[in-house]
Amino acid sequence: MKPANVRCEYLVNPLGVDAVRPRLSWTLESKRRGARQSTYRVLVASSREKLAVFKGDLWDSGQVFSDRQLQVEYDGKPLGSRRLCFWKVGVWDENGQGPVWSKPAIWSMGLLKKSDWRGSWVADEELGRFPDLARAAPAAMLRREFSVRGAVRRALIYVTARGVYELRLNGRRIGDHLLAPEWTEYDKRIQYQVYDVTGLVKKGANALGAILGEGWYAGRLGLTPPPGRHVYGKYPHLLARLDIELASGRRLFIATDSRWRSTLTGPIRSSDILDGEVYDARREMSGWDRPGFDDIGWKPVSIERLDGVKLVWQCNEPIRVIVELKPVALSEPKRGVYVFDLGQNMVGWCRLKLRGPKGVSVTLRHAEMLNDHGMIYTINLRSAGQTDRYIKKGSGLEVFEPHFTYHGFRYVEVTGLSRRPLKNDLVGRVFCSSAPETGKFQCSNSLVNRLMKNILWGQRGNLHGIPTDCPQRDERCGWTGDILAFCQTAIYNMDMAAFFSKWIRDLRDAQLPDGRFPNFAPR
Repeated sequence: MKPANVRCEYLVNPLGVDAVRPRLSWTLESKRRGARQSTYRVLVASSREKLAVFKGDLWDSGQVFSDRQLQVEYDGKPLGSRRLCFWKVGVWDENGQGPVWSKPAIWSMGLLKKSDWRGSWVADEELGRFPDLARAAPAAMLRREFSVRGAVRRALIYVTARGVYELRLNGRRIGDHLLAPEWTEYDKRIQYQVYDVTGLVKKGANALGAILGEGWYAGRLGLTPPPGRHVYGKYPHLLARLDIELASGRRLFIATDSRWRSTLTGPIRSSDILDGEVYDARREMSGWDRPGFDDIGWKPVSIERLDGVKLVWQCNEPIRVIVELKPVALSEPKRGVYVFDLGQNMVGWCRLKLRGPKGVSVTLRHAEMLNDHGMIYTINLRSAGQTDRYIKKGSGLEVFEPHFTYHGFRYVEVTGLSRRPLKNDLVGRVFCSSAPETGKFQCSNSLVNRLMKNILWGQRGNLHGIPTDCPQRDERCGWTGDILAFCQTAIYNMDMAAFFSKWIRDLRDAQLPDGRFPNFAPR
């Protein structure tokens, strides 16, 4: 019997774990029918070298006579912040033959105490004076340069936001998470993410950059009285800590503090979950996320100390792009109005290639249906704008893709183009919480097969950190009744353990003082 792999069931993101007794699981494979595990032994070590010689200096479970392979709780030495843990498991078969050892796996502990962050919330407080509450404010751009003296052995960055963020280092985007850190009860619990940036930090000058959107924290939320903004706070904040271990053994810490600088003059003029994004490419700042950029016109960030809100590791799968859809048709129902049909109701946004003179505005509107004249039907969206606008910089071929929004749609209306587009100038980028698909169904009836596909697409379209009721109109809340009816189907289709582990905490955080649970969570 040969274990195929070892994985930590709830350690979906194995960096930054904040469970002091994480639960370990493994899977087995054998070509022999009826093979099973009779005994296991788990080793957890503080280094690869110790694990290689079977020294579990953090935990050696010894031989445990059990066929258990799921949710085995770590029972070794106490684990502190940032501790690296290397582990493997050996198993014996039903005849006592073994052990057969898995390949090594790894997890790292997160920042278990507030003081471990060594930094503060930073923001551009000018956003607090943004006068127009009827629309989203510009996205803040933040940056800081730092120097590294010596070769880098390992570098991890811990980051979160009140709002949503995109992080950059030396000109490169960090990670593939979208809309991070995702929606929680911000006044009780905020998730953080951890990224391995060893390959991005270099000897000498470096630069960290971040873009902050209002997201669910300060942006417009469904089912709230107009203007529906600033439910949790007035403007977004960033909190980050970069840990760098040099080959010499020396450690550097770069945290969010008063040395960061900020501007509101960047290209994202507004970005809202429900309404969409306005991007002015004329305002792009080449090299802003690289060392040596002239930020003389930027101003110091405002500082806010950490409060009593819990900062927790993101246990659920992040929101990621899972597939791209190419249009199946392109029409022109009115002169200069182009409608792309993606052939499938989807949730995400579009990537558009375009050319044209500087200053021309191109608008993308998203809808699920067409009316009798071939134009998009938007009445069902109610007050959700679902509209993106791109203002050209006029430098040949340009590519637009939003940052801090999402839409539910099949059809995309594009206006403002200087020529008829090609069908493949636009692509639909489908994204959702990336829980792996585990269940499949197929039969001889094509209609039933199509129904099953629709169910799966409906599930994908309503997993964005929370189980929403709809992905297109001005609601998009985590309704408890909807997921009550659907959760059994959901867990047949996908591995929902990590997703529900996150959302059940949202539900608990939203519980009312008298014990009642609300209709939807976060509340």
